[in-house]
Amino acid sequence: MPECKYEVITKKTALSLVSKHQLLIHKFEQLVAHGVKMPNILSKIYYDIKSMEKCFDEHKITVKKFTHDINVTLL
Repeated sequence: MPECKYEVITKKTALSLVSKHQLLIHKFEQLVAHGVKMPNILSKIYYDIKSMEKCFDEHKITVKKFTHDINVTLL
């Protein structure tokens, strides 16, 4: 994902992130399912997924939305 909020992401680059987006969702869900209590890792994955979805929305790319939420019980 962009290292800087001002980094330019083209539609082609955004499309290449779709597979990584799905991989991160799977990884997050597996960590939660196994009861992993690593707040730094969970929050990084969560915000990477959310920032990718924002990028997809800006480019009008349809992907399955990530519906998990981070709460105190996960951390």
